[in-house]
Amino acid sequence: MAKILKVGDTIMSQKGVTIKVTKLISAKGGQGYVYAVDYGGTSKVLKWYKAGFLDNLRAKRLVEGDNGETRTVRAEASGKVDPAKLFPGERVAGAAIDAFYNNLVTNSRHAPPSKVYVWPQDVTVWLGGAEDSFGYIMDFIDMSTYVELTDYFLFRKRYADRGVMLTACLNIVDAFEKLHVNGYSYQDLNNGNIFVKADTGEVLIADNDNITPNRKNLGVAGKDRYMAPEIVDPARVGKKVVLPDRKTDAFSLAIILFRMMMGGQHPLEGVYSENNDEKTVYGSDPVFIFDPADKRNAPVPEKHKNVMVMWPQYPEYIHKMFLAFFGKQALSNPQSRPVEAILIDTLVRLRGEMVDCPKCKEAPVFLSTQGAVKCPKCKTALTVPCKIKFPGAIIPIVPSITVYKCQFDRTCKEFNAPAFKFVMSKDRTKMGFGNMMKDTTWVVTYPDGTRRDVPYGQVADFKVGMKIAIGPLVGEVLK
Repeated sequence: MAKILKVGDTIMSQKGVTIKVTKLISAKGGQGYVYAVDYGGTSKVLKWYKAGFLDNLRAKRLVEGDNGETRTVRAEASGKVDPAKLFPGERVAGAAIDAFYNNLVTNSRHAPPSKVYVWPQDVTVWLGGAEDSFGYIMDFIDMSTYVELTDYFLFRKRYADRGVMLTACLNIVDAFEKLHVNGYSYQDLNNGNIFVKADTGEVLIADNDNITPNRKNLGVAGKDRYMAPEIVDPARVGKKVVLPDRKTDAFSLAIILFRMMMGGQHPLEGVYSENNDEKTVYGSDPVFIFDPADKRNAPVPEKHKNVMVMWPQYPEYIHKMFLAFFGKQALSNPQSRPVEAILIDTLVRLRGEMVDCPKCKEAPVFLSTQGAVKCPKCKTALTVPCKIKFPGAIIPIVPSITVYKCQFDRTCKEFNAPAFKFVMSKDRTKMGFGNMMKDTTWVVTYPDGTRRDVPYGQVADFKVGMKIAIGPLVGEVLK
C-alpha cells in the first residue's frame, strides 16, 4: 500500500530540497492527493500519487518499436509480457511506472513550453519499492481568480462577456501550439485541467504529468468523451493501436472549443448518443450533432437548448471550422484536422468581427467586409462604414470596436493587446482612428500625399484611401 502523507511529514526531492507537508488540499482526484507544502522555505503544491494509479502502472510494461514510438501493455501475473501482444519490431523496454517517473523527472528539468503550464518543478525521491509512492512539485493556482473550465460549462461561473470567452479560446489554442511545436503531446486534454480568468480570458493548464514526447505513451489514455475516436477504437482507422500525438490532441482541443462556444454542449451528444453505447458514440461510429449529411444525432430541444440557439448565431466559417474536426470526412481522416495556426486565425477573425447589437443588445452581430449586417434577433441593420486591408487580413470597422494587434500581425500572441479604435467626435461630425499602442507611433499617409505621425493616444482623421503604417505593416482604409 503506497504511503499516504500526513501534515508534518518530510520527504526529499530529486534536486535535494526538503519538502514538508503543511496541509491536505484535496483527496478527490483519481490519480493523487494534493498537498500544500513548504518547499525549502517556499510555499508550493505537491501532487502525491495514489496506490491505485501506481498499481495500474506497475501492472504494465513499456513497449518500444524500431521507430522509437512507445506504448504500454499489461503484463501477465508472472510479470512477463505475452509475445502475442507485441507487434513486429517491438520489444519490452521496462516497467511502465519507471518510464512514467523518469519522464516526470526529465520534464521537471526543462522549462515549460509556455508560461500558462503549471509545470512540474521538482520530483520527490522514489526508491521504487512496491509500497513506495512519489509526487511532483508545482506552483499554486489562485482559485479566487482562476476557475476550472467545468464551472463555466455548468454555468456556475460566467465570463465577463463573449469576447473574453473567445480570448480564453485563443489562449488555450496558443498554449497547445507551443506544446506541440516543442515536440510534446498532452494526451489527456479535458475540462478538468484548464483554468480561466472570467474577466480577462487568461488561462492556466494543470495536470502536466501526462505530457510526453510526441507518439510516446506511458499509460495515460485520456478522459472519456474527450479522446479522439481512433484512440477509443483504433479499428476505425484500420489499426490495432493508435498512439497519441498532435492530431489526437487536436480532436480533444476541438471538443473544448466547441463546448466553450456552445454553452457546454458536447459535439457528439444528441439523440443518437442517448441510445448507443459509449464505444460506438465516441469511437466506432461518432456523429456530429450538426452534420449536414447525417441527422441521426441531432440535438434534442429539451436538453440542448443552448447549442441550438448559439450554433445559428455563428458565421459559416465557424461551422466549417468545426466540421473540419467532426464532419464525416474529418472523423475518418484524423490527419486532416486543422493545425493550431488555422484555429488561431479563425478565432481572431471571429472575435474581431463580433459586436453586440446596438439596439437589442441580446445577440452578437458579426461584421462583414461586404457592408451592412443584420442582428439575428431584432433584425436591426448595422452599417459598416469602412474596412482596413492589411497584408493577409481585411478588417471591417465600426465605431468604438477595438481592433487588436493580433488581427493584422500574426506574430502577435498577446491577444488582448489593443491597436486602435474607430472613434467619432461628440458632435458626430468627425471620425478617426485612435492609436492605442503604447510606445508605437504610426505614420499616416493621406490620398493627397500628406503625411503625419500619430503617437499613442492621438487620433488620425478618417479618409477613405488613407494608409496607416504600424511598424512594417501598412493598412489601407477602403470603403
